[in-house]
Amino acid sequence: MRLRLIHSAILVIMFLVACAPQAVRSQSQPRKHALIIGINKYLYTLSGVRNLNYATADADTLEIVLKSLGYGVTKVPDHDATRRRIISELHRYAHEVKEQDDFVLFFSGHGIRDRVVDKTFWLTYDAEPSLLDYGGIRLDHLMDYLGDIKAARKLVLLDHCFSGDVSIPGISPAGGVSATSSPPSTSPPLAVISRAGFDSIVISRNVIPDDLKPELISGGKGMVVIAAARNEAYEPLSLGHGVFTYTLLRALTTRQADSVDIDAKLSVEELKAYLHKHVKRLAAQSADKEQDIVESTAGQNLNSWFIADRLPLNDTEKLTNKAKYKETLLRWEEIGSLSEDNSIFCREVLVKWAQATDVLPVLDEKESSALNEIIKHMDKYAAPPPGLSESAIANSLNDKIQRIRTL
Repeated sequence: MRLRLIHSAILVIMFLVACAPQAVRSQSQPRKHALIIGINKYLYTLSGVRNLNYATADADTLEIVLKSLGYGVTKVPDHDATRRRIISELHRYAHEVKEQDDFVLFFSGHGIRDRVVDKTFWLTYDAEPSLLDYGGIRLDHLMDYLGDIKAARKLVLLDHCFSGDVSIPGISPAGGVSATSSPPSTSPPLAVISRAGFDSIVISRNVIPDDLKPELISGGKGMVVIAAARNEAYEPLSLGHGVFTYTLLRALTTRQADSVDIDAKLSVEELKAYLHKHVKRLAAQSADKEQDIVESTAGQNLNSWFIADRLPLNDTEKLTNKAKYKETLLRWEEIGSLSEDNSIFCREVLVKWAQATDVLPVLDEKESSALNEIIKHMDKYAAPPPGLSESAIANSLNDKIQRIRTL
């Protein structure tokens, strides 16, 4: 009996030792996390809150794009975007995210500036304008929650606005136009709540307030905050997105912003430069308005931070690769390493991929996962590791695609 127990204990120890290196590797592997919030519809519209048109479209498309770039994404839309849900997600990330990881926070919706208390709030789905500290999220509190997340590098993207020129003492915001230089607006006025006790509250989609100053200065290993506008931020019908988010999506889904090394990667510095250059131009072109981003950066050695490690191919490269991939898929089907159904599915994904526009990918989540596997296996086939045969690569792709199709 004692020998059997000893033998069992040895087997358990051998199993744990064998698994330990893999566990260590998985724990040390950097990961990319993103929390995306987009709110079109609000509960208290009778209190002067206007519904938006494209905030959820901003969130939906960014979710697809970031997932295709390897981010694990949590999206919180419309009626789910309560204070309780948002804070609970930030609390979860504070416990799950490791120091070597990256974290992206995106918010598209209404911001409220309460001039009496001189504080800025996210207007959550069910927040009452008269009880902002109960239902809204004060931005200085938000930055406290972000400070609890251990990621060495954090990117905060804000597509919301409030009236007035905003600066951050101690950190010079890059870009932006002053409030006094904006042309007279011909658009509907900002929704100013004028009922008793609320005439100092302004609702709109805007920017970085002074509330961020302490957290930015002590932003750990690195934090970048990029906001949509110094004054109003616009969401033209012709774009189907906020101007800021539309430009952000172009930076992530083309190689237009990859201007420094032309390495098919997007650094945070390239992203900032692209947004500075194109948000203003696009707002003038699509809305005949003036809009420019405001950004603040704190940290060290952020030049090597790549928001996207593999930007999409241009149209010519995409079509060339589509034809080459299709030929390989058909050969793998002929040799029996790729099932006919999986081969057809892969070829359909490649057709959609070739038809995808810059900003509005037509691939859904399952198809995006399949495309990533196709490209990964095709790259491996082009330069196979020692000892790995073509049939092994094809069989691996077949297993991955089968698993994706049955999800």
